[in-house]
Amino acid sequence: MRRTAEGGRTRIPALTLALLAMLALCACGAGGSSRSEQSGKPESSPAGVKLTLSSAEQADGLIHVELAAGNAAALYQLSSRLTFNPEAVRPRGPARPGNLPAADAIFYSNDRQPDFVPVAFSNRRGEALGQHSGVLYQLEFEVLNPQADPRFNLISDADYLIARDNAAQDIKIELEVQK
Repeated sequence: MRRTAEGGRTRIPALTLALLAMLALCACGAGGSSRSEQSGKPESSPAGVKLTLSSAEQADGLIHVELAAGNAAALYQLSSRLTFNPEAVRPRGPARPGNLPAADAIFYSNDRQPDFVPVAFSNRRGEALGQHSGVLYQLEFEVLNPQADPRFNLISDADYLIARDNAAQDIKIELEVQK
């Protein structure tokens, strides 16, 4: 009996994490078709959201990276992949939500891939952010080689960088990467 209880304790958190990851990906539309594909009509997308990826070296030798958003009041869901040079830096953990996602939002990130960190969130209760600007998420990176360029970027392919409003319509994205 003890052996089963121990196994259950390790499986339940893993299953919960897997379920949250699937919910976040489904909410962001990974692998699904958009309403315009289903109906054959073009969708009227809301005004675009401006994403700004920035990084700054900290006094403790770490690099702080954050993704900020402007014109984000209609944003309800976001899915992204933050890329980096694994010979220059290593993430110190998964991304943490900034001040824009709701406190009860489904937020997913992990640091297990060799050269990118996936980050996705979906607000609950059908409400968009409501705030015009702020920070979507932030990460800390350990410097492995100070001479190498960390090459922080977001994959801008439409399969990996997805922004939607609470009506599941795509929102145009304008991306700026500050060096």
